[in-house]
Amino acid sequence: MSEKKETYKLFNLPWYYFAIFAVVVLIATYTGNLPKGMSGCFAFMIVLGTILYEIGEKTPIIRSYLGGGAIVVLFGTALLNYFNLLPALTETLEDGTKVYNMACNFDLVGNITSFFQPTGAFLDFYIAALITGSILGMNSTLLKKAAARYFPAIFGGLILSFALCMGAAAIMGYGTIKALLLIALPIIGGSHLCDDAGCRHWQRDLHCFCRYHRQGHRQQDVERSRRADAGGQRRSQGAGDQPRDAGQA
Repeated sequence: MSEKKETYKLFNLPWYYFAIFAVVVLIATYTGNLPKGMSGCFAFMIVLGTILYEIGEKTPIIRSYLGGGAIVVLFGTALLNYFNLLPALTETLEDGTKVYNMACNFDLVGNITSFFQPTGAFLDFYIAALITGSILGMNSTLLKKAAARYFPAIFGGLILSFALCMGAAAIMGYGTIKALLLIALPIIGGSHLCDDAGCRHWQRDLHCFCRYHRQGHRQQDVERSRRADAGGQRRSQGAGDQPRDAGQA
């Protein structure tokens, strides 16, 4: 009885499924129809990374002595970008006109770069995927046993921290409910109250994201610039009046 021949796989898919996926993604990329968000970035990186990785793993010298597919992915994408083989924005003219290196007028390199920046969505996605994958990959029986032991300790720690915060506030006369809502809960949630006078919103990473705070700072900046301009005009007028007074004397 003959054994069934195993189908060659790419990205854990049969090669013909991956080929269809790759053709669709490449056509969408070089026609400027690839989505600009996380889905488009990941789709293109999966296709390009898988192809370059397979090339590195199948090339004897590179596979044995130069690091295999990881090196080909690293240097291959760098070379493609260097020789302008990936759609990218080259420059922006003074009148705001954007110049691209290809006729599709698509900035793939800029989209991927902004996606992986600290302000992009990759870090949030990676953390969420890491935590979710770790939880879902665990044995359900083991997860239930661990939850039965961890949750009492976690909630007990929260209740104890709330009690200590409220107790310290009662001793200092700050107000227990105020301390709970304005100190304990924001700290446990990873935030704290804005220090700006009159703004009672929570902020993260020392930057308040509330509209009140942003508008207040804009108004303060405008007032400071006006005061600086007025002071500069008074100084210039005073400097111009001094020689005139000296000449009249």
